[in-house]
Amino acid sequence: MLRCLVSKGHQYVREAAKRGYTVNQDGLVVSPKGRAWLCAASKSRSRAGRGSYRYFSLRVEGVSSSVLVHQLVAYLKYGKEAQDEGVQVRHRNGDPLDNRPDNILIGTRSDNQMDIPETVRARRGSFSRKLTRVQEIALRKDRGNGATYKVLMVKYGLAKSTVAYIVKKRTPSEGKVDG
Repeated sequence: MLRCLVSKGHQYVREAAKRGYTVNQDGLVVSPKGRAWLCAASKSRSRAGRGSYRYFSLRVEGVSSSVLVHQLVAYLKYGKEAQDEGVQVRHRNGDPLDNRPDNILIGTRSDNQMDIPETVRARRGSFSRKLTRVQEIALRKDRGNGATYKVLMVKYGLAKSTVAYIVKKRTPSEGKVDG
């Protein structure tokens, strides 16, 4: 695989490994002195309602930065291959807080998405998962009859941008496809 420039995050992961930080079979970080601990999961690491990643801080040359535990596990398990361009670190069970080495894999973005439980993936779908086809058609009909975006937003429980998308988009089943 082609290598990209090593990101700051990857540099800190490599430095942590070089200093002797490891992760035990329970997913706890083990310091070079042998102390094991469960790392924090920061809300600042939150990913649009998909949970948080565990991390710990590492100071290098007077600068402190976060080391993502799952990235460290992958680096310790797969080496530099875990940091190749296009490679993503995966949580086999879809739980971003579970950093046990047997739960961490590397793969493509598609592989990573498939690790997310189907029920969670379904909730992340496009607008069409929020409304049935019948509701989409009814929304367009309401708009055609003069309903304002504000009225449609309240009636269908959607954001203005989603209402606009549905109003402008024609599905193939309707025979009109906007390009």
